[in-house]
Amino acid sequence: MVAVISMTSSCVDLNYYTDKSDKVLASVGEKKLLMSELETIFESSVEGFDSLTVAQNYITQWLKDEVKLKESERLFSESQEDIDELVDRYRKSLLKYKYNNYYSSLVDTSINLTDILKYYDANKTQFRLASSLVKARILIFPKDYKKVKDITNKFYSSKSDDFEDLSMMVEMDNLSLIDFDGDWTYFSQVVRHLPFPKTSYDVYLSNNTKDYFIDDNNKYLLWVMEYKKSGDNMPFQYVIQNIKEIIVNERRGDMYKKVLDSVYNNGITNNSIFKINTDSLLLVDYNKMINEQHEIYD
Repeated sequence: MVAVISMTSSCVDLNYYTDKSDKVLASVGEKKLLMSELETIFESSVEGFDSLTVAQNYITQWLKDEVKLKESERLFSESQEDIDELVDRYRKSLLKYKYNNYYSSLVDTSINLTDILKYYDANKTQFRLASSLVKARILIFPKDYKKVKDITNKFYSSKSDDFEDLSMMVEMDNLSLIDFDGDWTYFSQVVRHLPFPKTSYDVYLSNNTKDYFIDDNNKYLLWVMEYKKSGDNMPFQYVIQNIKEIIVNERRGDMYKKVLDSVYNNGITNNSIFKINTDSLLLVDYNKMINEQHEIYD
C-alpha cells in the first residue's frame, strides 16, 4: 500500500515540526517518510527557491525507490538467504576495510633517505630494468640552417656557458630543444621525437651516445649523457618513491599483524572474545571425516 499526504503550501516550514508532532508525508507498507527527514535537503540560508517543488520531487523519488525495493523483495523472496549472505559478506568486508583504514592511519609514513638507500641496497634484484633508461638531449633544426657547426659544438658541450648560448640560439632562431637530462627517461619515449631506425635499444646505446638523424625537412642531434640497459639495476633516484610505498606498506602489514595477534592472544588468555574447543576426540572425528571424503573421491 502506498500513501501520500498532499502538500498545498507554497513554502514548507520544516522547523515547525517537533519529534512529537512529526508528520508522515508518504508511506509504502510499513516504511514511512517523515517531515523531519526533509530538513536535510533544505538550507536555511538559501532563499528564492520553490520549496514545495523541491519537497514534492524528493517525495516522488522516495516513493519510487521504496516501491522498487518492495517489488524486489517480492520477486526474490525465495532468494532471501542468498541475499542475506551477500549482505553479511559485504558488511564483513566493509568492517575489515574500515579496520585496515583505521590502523593504516596510525602508521608512521615518514621515511628518511637512509632507510630508502638501505632497502635499495638489500633488494637490488627486485629493481631490474625491463627497458633502457637514459638521460639525454635532442636538438631539432632545419636542414638548411646556417649555423650548424656552431650550434653543434654548443649542443655537445658540458659547459654551462655553452648551454646558455645554445638556449639563446634556440629561442632566437625558433629551433626545438628537448631536454631529458634532468630525470631518467625510458629511451623509447626519447626516440619518439626522432626518425629513429628500428633497432635494439641496448645495442644502439652500447655503440652510440652522440648521433644525428635527417628527414625531409630537419636535422636531429641526439646526445645520450647517461644510460642504463635492460636488465641493469634501476637507478636509485628512479625508485625512491616506489621504495617509500613499499616500506610504508610493510609497516602497515606489521601493524595489522601486531594488532590482530594482540587481540587473538588476549582472547585466548581471558576467554572474553572467543573460545576454542580443544577436545582431542573432536579433532580425531574431524580427521576421520576428511580421510573418508578422500577415499570416496579417490
